[in-house]
Amino acid sequence: MKLLVLSFSVIYFSHCTFSQAQNTSFALKGGLNIASVSGLDNNRSRADFLLGFAANRHFTSGFSLQPEIYYSNQGAMFKDSEVELKYQYLNMPLLLKMHFSKLHVFFGPQIGLLITAKEKNNSETTDVTASIDNIDASAAIGFGLSVSQHLSFDLRYIHGVHDIRKNYNKTGRALYHKVFQLNIFYSIGKGK
Repeated sequence: MKLLVLSFSVIYFSHCTFSQAQNTSFALKGGLNIASVSGLDNNRSRADFLLGFAANRHFTSGFSLQPEIYYSNQGAMFKDSEVELKYQYLNMPLLLKMHFSKLHVFFGPQIGLLITAKEKNNSETTDVTASIDNIDASAAIGFGLSVSQHLSFDLRYIHGVHDIRKNYNKTGRALYHKVFQLNIFYSIGKGK
């Protein structure tokens, strides 16, 4: 897993280093997460925000590579209960995009670095960061629409491929993040 994170980081930051080409654009990203955790009984989705940056490097008229880095609130709530799981991540997807005029589709891997994990039960909040793995691996797929030169939207689904619990805590079914996102991108310029 550490090799995967290292490889992803090298690719991600190499891309950012060479992103001063004219065919690279940069954007601010904001949006809404509708998140839950598969493998937990009676959990329901939890809505929260995300905020970050994206770079988009066009290789041909039909393909581009989009690395992103964003802060994300994820987790779940439980039906018929006041228990809420709140996970905060720094997520880094690397998306391959295919463009069809104003419409685009994309897919790619995502690595998440856990910032904090809390369990809220009524008014009591417990830090559960020690029981959650520091790294989350996911796969993302989605589509988007460019409304103008500066404004675009996308809708994506992100599914975890790595059990979020630490090794000593793995009993029963594996737990994976499931996140639907609605994102708004505002382009802040192109490299020279």
